[in-house]
Amino acid sequence: MEGGGPVVVTLVGDEIRIRSMTGAMSELQADAARFLQDEQTSVDAFLSERHAEAALRQVSRGHLQPRSQAVRVTGSVLDASALLAYLRKEPGGERVLEAIVAGGAVMTTVNFAEVATWFTRNGADEAFVRSLRARLVFPLVPVDDDLAIRAALLVPLTRSVGLSLGDRLCLSLAARLKAPALTADRHWHEVAQVAGMSVELIR
Repeated sequence: MEGGGPVVVTLVGDEIRIRSMTGAMSELQADAARFLQDEQTSVDAFLSERHAEAALRQVSRGHLQPRSQAVRVTGSVLDASALLAYLRKEPGGERVLEAIVAGGAVMTTVNFAEVATWFTRNGADEAFVRSLRARLVFPLVPVDDDLAIRAALLVPLTRSVGLSLGDRLCLSLAARLKAPALTADRHWHEVAQVAGMSVELIR
C-alpha cells in the first residue's frame, strides 16, 4: 500500500478489503463521534465514574516499599481510558494510535467491556457495540486464572488510590507481558512505583 505500514485485511461478503491500520482506526474514530461528543462522555467523566464505582478510597493508606522495576518489551497494554481518548480525539489519542500501529498492543476483555459500557450508556445499540469489537485492529486478551489471581493480589497495593477491577486486570496483564500499560489515569503512577510495573500516561 502507498506509504507502507501495517494493514488490516477483512472479508466483506465475497470481497477482500485491504486498508491501512491507521485508516481503519480513523474510520472507527469517526463512527464513535456519534455517541461521544459532549463533556459528559469525556475520558475524565469516564475515569470519575470508574473511581466512584470502585469505592475503595476509604481504606487506610499503608506505607509500601517499591519493588524492582519490570523490564519493558515491545508492545503495550491499553486501558479503557486510552482507547476512549483516541476515539474521542482527546489529548493523548495520537500516542494511543502510535502504540496500536507500532504493533503488539492488546487489551483485556474486561477493559473492552468498560469501553462498550461507556458507549451503551451514551446511546449506542448492540449493533454498534458488536461492530466496535469487530473493527478493533488489536487483539483482546480473555481473563484467565492467572490474570484473575494477579488482579486479586494487587488489592493491597491499589486500594488506597481506588483502582477498579478493570484497572487491576489491565495492570496485571502489563506485568505479565512486561509491557507498559497506557492510561489517562494519573492514579496508576503511584501503583506502578510500588509494584514494579511500567505505566505510561498518555497525557
